[in-house]
Amino acid sequence: MRSKVIIFNVDGNVVYSTDFNDIIPLLFNKRYRMLLISDKGQKSIEDFLTKNELHDYFEYIPSSESVMINFEEVASYFNTNPEMMVMVGKENDMIIAKKFGVNFIGVGSSKEEKEILDKCGCMIILNSVADLT
Repeated sequence: MRSKVIIFNVDGNVVYSTDFNDIIPLLFNKRYRMLLISDKGQKSIEDFLTKNELHDYFEYIPSSESVMINFEEVASYFNTNPEMMVMVGKENDMIIAKKFGVNFIGVGSSKEEKEILDKCGCMIILNSVADLT
């Protein structure tokens, strides 16, 4: 994976997988910059980071109260462009990523989830977020 910025949706199942908290420090140590989004607003993200003790790994929280964040603003903050960002998640996250020209990696823990991602045109489908390393 060549993207500089990895985006996760707090409202998706990916961040609640058993290996998420273990993988974040590894990605951080590989110098990936990471971003969390939520359609429930910034407080939802802050609560998630506090509960999981992950504040040190996520440096930017978009100010939008919608998951439809301004990816150009995010790219500007990280001094990159949407093509150098990747969103990791399920099929709903893929729709957001495609809309803004952000690369996407699907995570499907079941055969059904993988089939849905494949039907949606997902090019990279992982079994687990741990496969990012």
